[in-house]
Amino acid sequence: MQRCKKKNIVVISFFVTAMLYLVAATISHYNPLFGGSVLMKDLNQQYLSFFSFYKQAMLGQTDWSYSFSSGLGSGMFGNWAYYFLSPFNLIFLLFKDAQFPSVFFIIILLKLSLTSSSFAYYLKRRYTTIRSVIQILLATSYGLMSFSIAYQTNIMWLDGIIALPLMILGISELIINNKVKLYSLSLAYALITNYYIGYMLCLFSVFYFVYLYIVRYTTLKNRRQVVINYICSSIISGLIAAIILLPTYASLSQGKLALTNPVTNKILFRPWLALVNLTIGSNNEQFPYIFIGSMALVGSIGYFFSTNIGIKNKLYSIIFSLILVSGTFITPIYLFWHGFQFPQGYPERFVFLVSFWLLDLAAQFFNQNQAISKKIIMVMIAIFTGVILYLGVRIKQFMNLGYGQLLLSMLSIVIALVVIYKLPKLRDRTILIMVSYFMLELLLNASLIEIKQPATVSGDSYSSYHQELIQTYDKLPSRKVNDFYRIEKTYRRGTDRGDSFQTNTAGASIFSSNFSGNVTEFYKKMGLPAYGYWLNYVNGTKVTDSLLGIRYLVMSEQKKSDSFRNYERNDLDGTSLSYKFQINHNDKALSLGFMANKDGSNIENYTLNNPLENQNKLMQNLSGDHKLIFKRIPLEQVVLNDAIIKDTGFYKQLEKTSSKGSMTIQYNNLQPGKIYYLLVDSSLKKAIITVNGKQLEMEPNAVQPTTLGFKAEKSTVKINIATN
Repeated sequence: MQRCKKKNIVVISFFVTAMLYLVAATISHYNPLFGGSVLMKDLNQQYLSFFSFYKQAMLGQTDWSYSFSSGLGSGMFGNWAYYFLSPFNLIFLLFKDAQFPSVFFIIILLKLSLTSSSFAYYLKRRYTTIRSVIQILLATSYGLMSFSIAYQTNIMWLDGIIALPLMILGISELIINNKVKLYSLSLAYALITNYYIGYMLCLFSVFYFVYLYIVRYTTLKNRRQVVINYICSSIISGLIAAIILLPTYASLSQGKLALTNPVTNKILFRPWLALVNLTIGSNNEQFPYIFIGSMALVGSIGYFFSTNIGIKNKLYSIIFSLILVSGTFITPIYLFWHGFQFPQGYPERFVFLVSFWLLDLAAQFFNQNQAISKKIIMVMIAIFTGVILYLGVRIKQFMNLGYGQLLLSMLSIVIALVVIYKLPKLRDRTILIMVSYFMLELLLNASLIEIKQPATVSGDSYSSYHQELIQTYDKLPSRKVNDFYRIEKTYRRGTDRGDSFQTNTAGASIFSSNFSGNVTEFYKKMGLPAYGYWLNYVNGTKVTDSLLGIRYLVMSEQKKSDSFRNYERNDLDGTSLSYKFQINHNDKALSLGFMANKDGSNIENYTLNNPLENQNKLMQNLSGDHKLIFKRIPLEQVVLNDAIIKDTGFYKQLEKTSSKGSMTIQYNNLQPGKIYYLLVDSSLKKAIITVNGKQLEMEPNAVQPTTLGFKAEKSTVKINIATN
């Protein structure tokens, strides 16, 4: 056993984690080898397109520093620093873009396995008396902790999780042996591969250094030098990463960092509710993912009952624990850990630090190889029983929680307590059997979490879409040298707004935190769907087409589905491009630069409630011509069908009196062949709007009034609005 621990624990931890993850991924239909997929959330709607850009840039097919595929064009430093600098990303260069779903799975597998190896190395170097099978279990618990499983598709965060044990080992060596190399390099690696997670590791390193310095204070010979070494080595890490961090800060200062986050609630949730995520398979995203396995959890609690660990050390550990835990539910501290920005999806992103800390406490406990008295075991049973009973009584309050999970969690806790009660006397074979059970527990937890957050798109579906997209764009007229124009589409694959990255063309849509917030504001005031970190060029007008230089607009005849959205532009004509695609050629599209009145583009005083009027103003100011492009047509005839209009005092509200309720607006004197636009408030984005029986599609995520265009086929037009 000792020989295994000294030579093979790092390798064994890698393969055990890889095997368990592969089995869990197969059960939950994540494994592409068996028809599964990891395409969900941001990986599906952002990262696939981003890594098409990454591959093109690495192969010299596009500019790496600036891209017109990013919305209306933006610098890419922020994207490189957040997404692309992990050495694992080089794997993308070995595969075709259509195979990227499988590449993401390979990278997730490798990173989770190396996460376990990193923690195993940390245990091997720092806690030398833990039995080898316990070390492997703790290492696997770190690799397959709930946080990593739930957020695995954010592959750019996993490098920091790999670096964390090495950074903490480096801090230990710095304090005990005055060695700074491991600490500096591991922190620099985290900062370079992802500045966001690197920032969290910087904060954690400060707290952990202070904690370990105080714990070791009485045994330190040169205390002042230790502090100086820590400060200097931290600065060195920052300097190594400065070539990435400085331009990234400049890029983010115009976008993400410019956003403000008003604090409305000082408490995010009642902290005891988070106990639900200590149960097997719990997937309550509103609370932190803190499950690390029952054995590790019991070990972390056992730390505070160990008679071999001093009272002062326990007190320091309690203070450290409170600092970490408070950040999960106290809003100002929560923002502090997240760079003073509320996460857009994926809450509690720093909680992997809490999981690491709990595992570190468990490691300190198991390093004592000490038996716990029967009295303390009974106290711990009472504590855990109380938690399980509380969750059982409040079970309806929690999503994705069943009585079976609670009973299985309690059984695992009892088995773990039996193990630590008899730990010094147990033979290696018995411990191996017990550890095997807890490995299966980690497998079950990973499977349940993945099953509860299934992939939304199959890998084959993406591959087919990508190949068809490239083939369609290849049929467009070839671009001449120095001829700038944009290409957009009226359709989307789900909510992916980054297709321009895949085709390496200038577009007008994006989903990224690394572009100027001024563009978002401009889109809103022009009636183009946009919010926070995304732009979606749909529901435009002929004016916005020309103003933004959109020469070609590709239109699809495919019907919408859960994974395909089609926003038909009924104000445009198209010529056939293929059997299900048409193209609109806009010969009035402006180029990248054009002559205009000075200050004509100043839209600061424009309001959000009338984008068509804003387009009138903008064109008048740019051209100096006061001619109105859009003219309001008064209502002619309104008919309520099983519905009433209720005046609330603030606005008028359409209410149905039956399930078939609707409102019909009829115009009788329109000019056939002429283009008309409806100005639709965002409150109607889920309504069914038809013009002479033909449905108009509106961006479902719009937060401001949007325009819907159509060409009048005859003088009488009926517009029907049916609310859901």
